[in-house]
Amino acid sequence: MLSSPLYAQTTQRLISQTQFGIKGGLIASSIAGDVSTSFYRRYVAGGWFMAPFVEKTQLKVEILYTGQGAWDRSRKRENGRWDYLYLNVPILIMFSPFDEPDLMLEAGLQAGNLLDARYIDDQRRYNIKSETRDLDLSLVGGVAWNFLPRWMTDVRVTMGLMDHSLRTWTNDEYYNFTLQWGISYLIPAR
Repeated sequence: MLSSPLYAQTTQRLISQTQFGIKGGLIASSIAGDVSTSFYRRYVAGGWFMAPFVEKTQLKVEILYTGQGAWDRSRKRENGRWDYLYLNVPILIMFSPFDEPDLMLEAGLQAGNLLDARYIDDQRRYNIKSETRDLDLSLVGGVAWNFLPRWMTDVRVTMGLMDHSLRTWTNDEYYNFTLQWGISYLIPAR
């Protein structure tokens, strides 16, 4: 009987401390593996929620519409590039190692669902979605800073864990790699 009120109080406290927000930012993405590429600038937009986990630690989940890709430097064509659109869901542990909770380290995993994949050169656009794995898993690490009461910025790196090429005629492996900068706005609770 005593645990029921305690559970209700804990749940109510957790819900009241959960924060929601929106996020936008820039990405410099590339492809690591058996291909010569250079960074391609894209974007990220979406929303997030963050809830207390344990002391100085929070759980943050984001849902992001992400443009990724890379310039192709392995061909003689100057303007060839891979262009991917993902719906990514990073699940992060946010840890504040200092007494000041405004600076946090973030680490976790990101699952991505491929929405579109194209190879674009000077001549035309090639749909390569059937040659690209729909699921992408990545490691995520970075730093976040609450620089104003409702504003947060973060810098992070994502490194792909899965070869996203489904090409059976080659042994080449391709892994997504991104450097991200984002700015978030905390939606005030009512």
